[in-house]
Amino acid sequence: MVHHVNNKPADSHQHTRRGDVRSFVLAIISGVFAAVAALMGKLASGGFEPKAEGSASVTLAHLLPSPDDNIFVRVSYLGLLVASNVAMWASFSKALALSASSQEPQGINTAANLLTSGCLGLVVFGEQLPVLWWGGMALITIGIILVRRDAASNKVAGKEN
Repeated sequence: MVHHVNNKPADSHQHTRRGDVRSFVLAIISGVFAAVAALMGKLASGGFEPKAEGSASVTLAHLLPSPDDNIFVRVSYLGLLVASNVAMWASFSKALALSASSQEPQGINTAANLLTSGCLGLVVFGEQLPVLWWGGMALITIGIILVRRDAASNKVAGKEN
Protein backbone atom coordinates (compact mmCIF):
# COMPACT_ATOMS: atom_id res chain seq x y z
CA MET A 1 0.00 0.00 0.00
CA VAL A 2 1.28 3.45 -0.91
CA HIS A 3 1.44 5.88 2.00
CA HIS A 4 1.55 9.65 2.02
CA VAL A 5 4.06 11.54 4.11
CA ASN A 6 1.52 11.86 6.95
CA ASN A 7 1.30 8.02 7.20
CA LYS A 8 -2.31 7.93 6.03
CA PRO A 9 -3.26 5.46 3.31
CA ALA A 10 -3.44 6.93 -0.20
CA ASP A 11 -7.15 6.16 -0.44
CA SER A 12 -8.10 8.02 2.77
CA HIS A 13 -8.86 11.18 0.77
CA GLN A 14 -11.34 9.23 -1.37
CA HIS A 15 -12.87 7.70 1.77
CA THR A 16 -13.29 11.19 3.30
CA ARG A 17 -14.91 12.50 0.12
CA ARG A 18 -17.40 9.59 0.17
CA GLY A 19 -18.19 10.40 3.81
CA ASP A 20 -18.79 14.05 2.90
CA VAL A 21 -21.21 13.10 0.13
CA ARG A 22 -23.05 10.66 2.38
CA SER A 23 -23.22 13.28 5.14
CA PHE A 24 -24.62 15.82 2.65
CA VAL A 25 -27.30 13.40 1.40
CA LEU A 26 -28.24 12.27 4.91
CA ALA A 27 -28.55 15.90 6.05
CA ILE A 28 -30.97 16.58 3.16
CA ILE A 29 -32.95 13.44 4.00
CA SER A 30 -33.16 14.47 7.66
CA GLY A 31 -34.45 17.92 6.67
CA VAL A 32 -37.14 16.36 4.48
CA PHE A 33 -38.20 14.03 7.32
CA ALA A 34 -38.39 17.03 9.68
CA ALA A 35 -40.72 18.81 7.26
CA VAL A 36 -42.87 15.68 6.88
CA ALA A 37 -43.08 15.43 10.68
CA ALA A 38 -44.31 19.04 10.84
CA LEU A 39 -46.90 18.29 8.15
CA MET A 40 -48.11 15.23 10.08
CA GLY A 41 -48.41 17.34 13.24
CA LYS A 42 -50.50 19.92 11.42
CA LEU A 43 -52.69 17.23 9.89
CA ALA A 44 -53.08 15.45 13.26
CA SER A 45 -54.26 18.66 14.92
CA GLY A 46 -57.14 18.89 12.44
CA GLY A 47 -59.21 21.92 11.63
CA PHE A 48 -56.87 23.08 8.87
CA GLU A 49 -58.30 25.17 6.10
CA PRO A 50 -56.69 25.51 2.68
CA LYS A 51 -55.64 29.11 1.97
CA ALA A 52 -55.89 29.47 -1.81
CA GLU A 53 -59.43 29.20 -3.14
CA GLY A 54 -59.83 27.46 -6.46
CA SER A 55 -56.31 26.04 -6.64
CA ALA A 56 -55.25 22.39 -6.98
CA SER A 57 -53.96 22.48 -3.40
CA VAL A 58 -57.50 22.97 -2.11
CA THR A 59 -58.44 19.67 -3.71
CA LEU A 60 -55.40 17.92 -2.22
CA ALA A 61 -56.06 19.24 1.28
CA HIS A 62 -59.70 18.22 1.02
CA LEU A 63 -58.79 14.73 -0.22
CA LEU A 64 -56.76 14.00 2.91
CA PRO A 65 -58.71 12.25 5.67
CA SER A 66 -59.67 14.56 8.53
CA PRO A 67 -58.75 13.61 12.10
CA ASP A 68 -61.87 15.46 13.24
CA ASP A 69 -64.02 12.64 11.84
CA ASN A 70 -62.05 9.59 12.90
CA ILE A 71 -59.72 8.86 15.85
CA PHE A 72 -57.89 6.23 13.76
CA VAL A 73 -56.90 8.95 11.29
CA ARG A 74 -55.59 11.18 14.10
CA VAL A 75 -53.59 8.30 15.62
CA SER A 76 -52.24 7.44 12.15
CA TYR A 77 -51.04 11.02 11.60
CA LEU A 78 -49.46 11.02 15.07
CA GLY A 79 -47.77 7.68 14.34
CA LEU A 80 -46.38 9.10 11.09
CA LEU A 81 -45.19 12.18 13.01
CA VAL A 82 -43.26 9.97 15.46
CA ALA A 83 -41.88 7.77 12.66
CA SER A 84 -40.77 10.86 10.70
CA ASN A 85 -39.03 12.28 13.78
CA VAL A 86 -37.24 8.98 14.46
CA ALA A 87 -36.11 8.80 10.82
CA MET A 88 -35.03 12.46 10.93
CA TRP A 89 -32.91 11.99 14.06
CA ALA A 90 -31.38 8.75 12.78
CA SER A 91 -30.34 10.30 9.47
CA PHE A 92 -29.22 13.56 11.09
CA SER A 93 -27.10 11.72 13.68
CA LYS A 94 -25.45 9.68 10.94
CA ALA A 95 -24.82 12.88 8.92
CA LEU A 96 -23.15 14.45 11.95
CA ALA A 97 -21.00 11.36 12.50
CA LEU A 98 -19.81 11.38 8.87
CA SER A 99 -19.10 15.11 8.72
CA ALA A 100 -15.90 16.80 9.80
CA SER A 101 -17.96 19.71 11.18
CA SER A 102 -21.41 19.89 12.75
CA GLN A 103 -22.11 23.22 11.01
CA GLU A 104 -22.44 21.71 7.57
CA PRO A 105 -25.11 19.04 8.28
CA GLN A 106 -27.00 21.47 10.49
CA GLY A 107 -27.17 24.12 7.77
CA ILE A 108 -28.09 21.61 5.07
CA ASN A 109 -30.76 20.08 7.32
CA THR A 110 -32.24 23.50 8.02
CA ALA A 111 -32.32 24.49 4.35
CA ALA A 112 -33.88 21.18 3.29
CA ASN A 113 -36.44 21.43 6.10
CA LEU A 114 -37.44 24.99 5.19
CA LEU A 115 -37.64 24.34 1.47
CA THR A 116 -39.63 21.12 1.91
CA SER A 117 -41.94 22.74 4.48
CA GLY A 118 -42.59 25.63 2.13
CA CYS A 119 -43.34 23.32 -0.78
CA LEU A 120 -45.58 21.06 1.31
CA GLY A 121 -47.45 24.08 2.66
CA LEU A 122 -48.01 25.30 -0.89
CA VAL A 123 -49.04 21.92 -2.31
CA VAL A 124 -51.15 20.64 0.60
CA PHE A 125 -52.62 23.82 2.09
CA GLY A 126 -52.24 26.40 -0.68
CA GLU A 127 -50.02 28.63 1.50
CA GLN A 128 -48.32 31.37 -0.50
CA LEU A 129 -44.66 32.07 0.23
CA PRO A 130 -43.72 35.77 0.44
CA VAL A 131 -40.64 37.23 -1.23
CA LEU A 132 -39.04 37.68 2.21
CA TRP A 133 -39.28 33.92 2.77
CA TRP A 134 -37.50 33.25 -0.54
CA GLY A 135 -34.86 35.84 0.38
CA GLY A 136 -34.22 34.07 3.67
CA MET A 137 -34.01 30.76 1.87
CA ALA A 138 -31.44 32.25 -0.54
CA LEU A 139 -29.34 33.58 2.37
CA ILE A 140 -29.37 30.18 4.08
CA THR A 141 -28.30 28.51 0.83
CA ILE A 142 -25.47 31.01 0.34
CA GLY A 143 -24.36 30.39 3.93
CA ILE A 144 -24.26 26.63 3.34
CA ILE A 145 -22.19 27.12 0.18
CA LEU A 146 -19.74 29.34 2.07
CA VAL A 147 -19.41 26.84 4.93
CA ARG A 148 -18.83 23.97 2.46
CA ARG A 149 -16.28 26.02 0.51
CA ASP A 150 -14.43 26.94 3.72
CA ALA A 151 -14.41 23.31 4.86
CA ALA A 152 -13.10 22.18 1.46
CA SER A 153 -10.34 24.83 1.42
CA ASN A 154 -9.30 23.83 4.96
CA LYS A 155 -9.02 20.18 3.87
CA VAL A 156 -6.89 21.15 0.86
CA ALA A 157 -4.64 23.29 3.06
CA GLY A 158 -4.30 20.39 5.53
CA LYS A 159 -6.12 22.15 8.38
CA GLU A 160 -8.46 20.19 10.63
CA ASN A 161 -11.58 21.61 12.32
